[in-house]
Parts: sequence; C-alpha cells; structure tokens
Amino acid sequence: SILKDEGLTRLIFLSPPSCGKTVIITSKAKHLAMKGQKVLILLPCFKKLKTLLFLHLKQELEQHYENIKVDNLKVDEMFKMNAKHLKEKIKKYKDHHIFIDELAIHDDRDIAIIKEIDEKFTSISIWLAITQVKDPNIEEKLKNNLANFKIVKNELKLPLRNTTSIAKQAYNLEEMTEDTIQVKGRGGIAGVDDDEYDPMPDEELNRGVDGVN
Repeated sequence: SILKDEGLTRLIFLSPPSCGKTVIITSKAKHLAMKGQKVLILLPCFKKLKTLLFLHLKQELEQHYENIKVDNLKVDEMFKMNAKHLKEKIKKYKDHHIFIDELAIHDDRDIAIIKEIDEKFTSISIWLAITQVKDPNIEEKLKNNLANFKIVKNELKLPLRNTTSIAKQAYNLEEMTEDTIQVKGRGGIAGVDDDEYDPMPDEELNRGVDGVN
C-alpha cells in the first residue's frame, strides 16, 4: 500500500476532493515522525488568511509530534504557489520531508518548480496533493516531466470526508468520477495570520527557484 511502501519518496495525488488525500498525507507524516524523521507540511495561504485545515492540522500534529511542522505557503488569489516563499521554507526546513496539501498546478512553470525541487533534494520525500488544475492535459505533462513521481488518481475516487452530494456542491463539480481532477472551490477561511504572510508584491510572484540550497 501507499503508506507501507518505504521506498515511495515521490508522490502526486490527482484524485477528486474529499477522497482521503489529506488523511494519507498526515498518516505518512506521523509514521515518519515516529521513526525520528522530520516532516514539513505546507498549506496555501493567500495574504494573511489561514484556512481551517491549516489550523486543524497545526493543532492536531504539532501538539503531539515534535518532529512535524505545519506551516503556510504563500499563494496568489488563484492559489498559484510563490516560488520564492517555497524556496525560503525548504531552506529553513532543509532536513525535513516535504508534504504540500491543497496545491494548485496552473501551467508548465509550476511543473518546472516541482521538477527543480525534485532534482535538488534527493534525500527527502516529496508528496503533493493537487486540488486545483487548469490544464486538462496536466496528468500527461506530469508523467512526462516528473518521472520520479508516482501519480495516484483512480486509486482514490470515492468521497470519504464528505458525501458525494456535499463534495459536488462544495467544489462545483457536476459529476464525481474517476476522471474528475479539476477543483474550483477553496478551503474555509478561519482567521488572520501574523505579519509573516503580508500580501506579496507582484515582483515576488517569480516562477523560478534558483538559489535553493
């Protein structure tokens, strides 16, 4: 299984919403932490707003697992990840396995960022849960450009966290099927973050991660 495979260090979830991606990610993080390894879980943060999922995971994991850090990753209004901020987080937690949840993939530039991180950090695990995509050919592009990653899609296709009807309504999905990968909704907003997550100027929305060590 995914959780028992110790050699599975590169993984991308392309499954529909509410099918258990976050549960699997947090379970793997706990497993690694109990073995004495360090884990960083990143969730998107637009301006100063924290999601309910971020607050929930931070409380659940950091209070009980000293080796797990839950932090935010700056994104824009379309949930495009900020490459500069991702570089800073990886540098800060350079010896941590990286798990990114609620990630959006919009174009080839986002894939290039992931590929560069994959090539530079070979000694850690990198797991990504994709909840928003724009390109209908994204799966083929991911397979062609990120050969080291296992892509999980059809293996997770049944709603677990919510019923099918709730998932359809929340994410504006007409049909929950094994082919559903595009998500239009967002997680709930719960509060205001500290000054570390001030609105980012346009010049910070660079697409490269040169200089990541």
